[in-house]
Amino acid sequence: MNGSEMGTPCVHRASFRYLALGGAIVAALTCMSLAVAPASAFAKQVRVPVRVVDGLGRQMVDAVVHSSSMRVRTSPQALCFGEGTGGDGGFAPTAVRGPNAMGVLADAAAELGVLRPLRVSDYYSFGHTLCGIGGVEASGLAYWAVWIGGTFVETSADNARVKSGQTVVYQLTEEYPSTSIPGPAPREGRRVVVGAPGAFPVTGTNADDRVLARDGARDLVRCSSGADIAFIDSRDAVAQDCEEVRRG
Repeated sequence: MNGSEMGTPCVHRASFRYLALGGAIVAALTCMSLAVAPASAFAKQVRVPVRVVDGLGRQMVDAVVHSSSMRVRTSPQALCFGEGTGGDGGFAPTAVRGPNAMGVLADAAAELGVLRPLRVSDYYSFGHTLCGIGGVEASGLAYWAVWIGGTFVETSADNARVKSGQTVVYQLTEEYPSTSIPGPAPREGRRVVVGAPGAFPVTGTNADDRVLARDGARDLVRCSSGADIAFIDSRDAVAQDCEEVRRG
């Protein structure tokens, strides 16, 4: 992915401290809890593998996420640049329309508690600043680096477009630009598949999956091969390749 696909690179320095723009450099770091705005029924959706790795190299999430979000909720507690730089608590549009790295993370966090709270601010015009994921905060020189399809993202995550099949990786690191993209950890138990609202098919993998599609919208769920469990809404349609179905 080149710079034109991801938006104009943004660099901001303050006292030589990095801040997580989800891949860009910025200034200090802190807080937020996030929710995802409902996607339009006609919004383009992508299906991407997502990994989140903390500063000690521990994998927090390895999931497949269906995403279409183009807005994320900000928080007054997202004080990445100091007092008065948090959001207003409303939904803020992402910098690019269509699937992007911040929307993918937000959709994952909507279903996976380990990623909450997301601490995000939209105080500055260059893009959303990502300060913390699931209680793991950036501080000092550490920031949340982002890779898409193996390419280090040098913009804010909401400026970075994502295509289906591209792996999105977030890792807390002090290295900039980061060249040491973390590999996947050995998987324990079922792989998590996160659905997005709408009739777009929620599709599992060839592993043993735990498919999460209780999003209040009518979905079509396909589990693929493996021994799968699908958690779905009462009005969802589900294929016969889901070995176990739990309607909520």
